[in-house]
Amino acid sequence: IMNYAGNGSVIYDPELKKFRMWYGVLYQGADMMTKGVPSLECYAESPDGLHWTKPTLGLVDYNGSKDNNIVYTSKGLGLYSFMFIVLRDEAESDPARRYKGLGPSYPVGYFLVTSPDGLHWSAPPRLVSTVGLDTLGMTWDPARKLFIMGGRDSMTDKESLPFRGDPVTKGGKRVIGIFESKDMGRWKFQGRGLELDEEDGNGLAFQHWCLNPFNYGNQYLGLLYVASMRGASQIGWQELVSSRDGRQWRHAARHQSFLTQGVEHQWDSNSMLNIAGSPPIPVGDEVYIYFTSRANKGFPGVAILKRDRFIGIRAGDGLPVPHAKSYDDTGGTVEPILDGWHIPYVVTRPIRITDPKLQVNLQTGSAGVLRVSLRRPFQSRSDSGGQELPGFSGAECLPVKGDATRMEVRWKGDKDLSSLVGQDVVLMFEFKDATLWSFRFAN
Repeated sequence: IMNYAGNGSVIYDPELKKFRMWYGVLYQGADMMTKGVPSLECYAESPDGLHWTKPTLGLVDYNGSKDNNIVYTSKGLGLYSFMFIVLRDEAESDPARRYKGLGPSYPVGYFLVTSPDGLHWSAPPRLVSTVGLDTLGMTWDPARKLFIMGGRDSMTDKESLPFRGDPVTKGGKRVIGIFESKDMGRWKFQGRGLELDEEDGNGLAFQHWCLNPFNYGNQYLGLLYVASMRGASQIGWQELVSSRDGRQWRHAARHQSFLTQGVEHQWDSNSMLNIAGSPPIPVGDEVYIYFTSRANKGFPGVAILKRDRFIGIRAGDGLPVPHAKSYDDTGGTVEPILDGWHIPYVVTRPIRITDPKLQVNLQTGSAGVLRVSLRRPFQSRSDSGGQELPGFSGAECLPVKGDATRMEVRWKGDKDLSSLVGQDVVLMFEFKDATLWSFRFAN
């Protein structure tokens, strides 16, 4: 199974009510960089996204038999290997083109195939872009009603100067380009999603190989494959990145691996864990993230994340405060004190309360607790705000503990936010021995 970045895809099909996987393979002993060597696109399906079967489809001949799960072969096309990402296009008016497959045939460009059912594909593939090289991640953006692709961008002659003669990078620099399309047939380059900077050694230390973007709520998240260009062996990892417009991206937790590799000698022990080209799939209270590992022959796998737990704020116990004996004994500051300790806190910008319930995605330790106070926002230089709203102080908040994605916050008298809906407030989260992942207003 091929493990190159962006190869393979998994979707949940609402019409068939099943998970569907497409993945690329090469003939035994073949190399993807050899022109004319055929590649194969294979298919599997699952009722739950975890337990998979490879159906016998009878569509493509392989070594004299159609008793296999192959749905496409590049044999006879005269291309370098061609394996593609599959997405279901709900906006497509032609049902014969409901499923679309996009993939690279390096170094020619990106090619497109279409299908009415995800099994019977058009041939030959159509060249739709000569920019982007050999990796990509792709998603449908429901907000702007278009496809977003994070692929490779070529560097300019001026940018290549520091790399000429370098034995490691061999004169090459990998950077992320953002492409957009309404139908996957015509792609427009929107610029670079991230630039390599001083922390990357301007490309001599670290480079960006692939970006897998996806829409998440009112923002965009992505998993960026970062490769280390120095050391005894080349290693890489997936980093979390975010964007507000799908074009300009920023690091959320730089040089921190989002997807950890397995223990030595296991199927996922290789550092080259590549995310499937299709976006993660929310399943109930979890998110399924599919990937492949280059260890051994290459294997597909799934990482399961609790919903909304892409990144969080971790709080310890705080610091002791001499002579402070109660929660209200703050010494004249707004910093919360609990049992004689200054406990960590996070203050939001002014936020409008849209629904009567405040819910937190929280994970507390054995001594962990969270409390929330609502405060007046900044008004002017003469009225800086910050005062606690009556009935919604930290002292009146009922302690929240546990490990759940939607834990409700209430105040004394079992009070919720019904009386404050429509008002702008500042939220102060006061917590210790806990991780706060997210919060939301709900009804």
